[in-house]
Amino acid sequence: MAIVLFFLAYSPALDGPFVFDDQRQITDNPVVSHGVGLGETSFWTNINERPLTAFTLFLNHRISGADPFWFRITNMLLHILNAFMVFLIVKELFLLDGKKEKVDLAFGIGLLFLLHPLLSENFLYISQRGSTLSSFFYLGALFFYLRSKSTSIMRLLLSVLLFALAFYSKQTAFSLIMVVALLELFVLPDSSNSRRAFVVTILTLGGLVLLYKYGGFTGKTFADVSGIDYLLLQISFMWKYLLLSIVPFPLILDYDLSTDLNLLWLSSGIVLLIGGLLWFIKTNSLVLRSGLVIYFFGNLVVLTIIPLPDVFVEHRMYIPFVGIALVLSHLFGNLKHVKYLWGVFLIFLLVFAFVRAQSWESKISLFEQNSKYVALNDRVWTNLGEAYLEVSNTAKALEATNKALTIDSSNYVALNNLGLIYLLEDNPEKAMEPLGQSLKYSMSNYRAWNNLGVAQMRLKKPRMALKSFMNSIKLNPRQFDAYYNIGLLAEQNRKPKEAIKAYLKCIKLQPSQWKAHHNLVLLMLAGGKAEEAKNFLLEHPFRRNYEYWNDLGAAHTNLSEPTYAADCFKKSLELEPSNGIALQNIERIITNSE
Repeated sequence: MAIVLFFLAYSPALDGPFVFDDQRQITDNPVVSHGVGLGETSFWTNINERPLTAFTLFLNHRISGADPFWFRITNMLLHILNAFMVFLIVKELFLLDGKKEKVDLAFGIGLLFLLHPLLSENFLYISQRGSTLSSFFYLGALFFYLRSKSTSIMRLLLSVLLFALAFYSKQTAFSLIMVVALLELFVLPDSSNSRRAFVVTILTLGGLVLLYKYGGFTGKTFADVSGIDYLLLQISFMWKYLLLSIVPFPLILDYDLSTDLNLLWLSSGIVLLIGGLLWFIKTNSLVLRSGLVIYFFGNLVVLTIIPLPDVFVEHRMYIPFVGIALVLSHLFGNLKHVKYLWGVFLIFLLVFAFVRAQSWESKISLFEQNSKYVALNDRVWTNLGEAYLEVSNTAKALEATNKALTIDSSNYVALNNLGLIYLLEDNPEKAMEPLGQSLKYSMSNYRAWNNLGVAQMRLKKPRMALKSFMNSIKLNPRQFDAYYNIGLLAEQNRKPKEAIKAYLKCIKLQPSQWKAHHNLVLLMLAGGKAEEAKNFLLEHPFRRNYEYWNDLGAAHTNLSEPTYAADCFKKSLELEPSNGIALQNIERIITNSE
């Protein structure tokens, strides 16, 4: 019943599109789309690329294609498993605390974790697969650690293995080291000296190795503030995370919190830390102590040791929320009517969950909702403009992009988007100015170089266009769009060999770029290489694309294979009934056969 309610509450978001990093990590990632590099040792040893997470995304793509629905379903199934692991952990803590009569409350905490909308970004935002997958291993490691007792070294070793898998999925699992160390030293009862020595030694050695190889202590964090300031910012925001755990509204994708320290917020955060420490010292409750450790150290360690790009995002609360739930179970566990109160609170959360899911129905709804609460954030308006661009609504895209530039005229991403809007309106001359301005503010903006090249190509300036495309590739060697455009430029200059070379490079970098396949096949056919074109298409199938079957039919036609050609054109018509090219070719084949 709980799982049914969970899927019903979040059902509006199931058909939502890929957003933000989803394109980079899934649709434009050849590892996920075509398994490129999966057989190479370098892929599996580069932990910064989260190879285990990438492999699960590849399996998703292999089974269901690039359909965000099934990616999101997989994330939600992982979240359900994580909620079950939370139930097991809380149950084990109640048993260790000698409170068997409260074990039923563990089920309520599992439901709280399952339904709470604050955690929804972890499964609705597909790129957070690393968070849900890593958390599954993280919680499994914590559970087997709690179950290990004083002599069960095998369970401890299993816990270590699961931690390694968690870290292999996402590096933020590092916080488990601090959590387990504190639980072992200050929380759990009846731990033998030998077991304690074993646990502390493993944690210390593992922590030192991980910090040496993957730690983020040097230089600036991605938020462009010093490590100390970043730590103080996270202390400042602990109250906000806590309040959103109790009243999850409003929940938005981009909170736009300043990187400037607010002394009032910082003071309140320090008070919260001191209060938590005093409460920890005063209480004898194992459940409460565990909750305080998991919240504060599952939070602070992740937010300071591991450098992250934003100063405040919801998905960081996934593991720390377990700590909040434990604290709530301690506070309300002694109430007579706790089950009824818990039920009312869960219904309250279901309403907010449904509201949250509605905002994820589309990119436009997601960023329009965001703009209502952060109206002076140029980044939000930029994202909204890009969302409108994706549905070819250039009028709305222009409106949102201009709002972004009104707030910050040096927003090079918005300037690039403005140039792209003019290109879509077939006005390359007008696109030149904003694209030039974008590069003025950021010469490393490879997308702007690519778009500038497109504008120059349309203005019949081939040398300048080629130089711009090469600049784009120099800045981002995996910029397959630039190679595709070089192919178009070569065709424009009647250089088919150079065009074929560019299209092949584009396809190597991004096997799912259909236009490059299409243009390449047309060049092969025009060059009298029908057999080569047919073999290429058979080796690179796009079975759900009607143009693919048109091209394959054309190759068979050129090879005087009318039966195979007719079959291909029929499949093309099945996919696109209004496809006039396929219909004409079928009629021609029938006429010739008569």
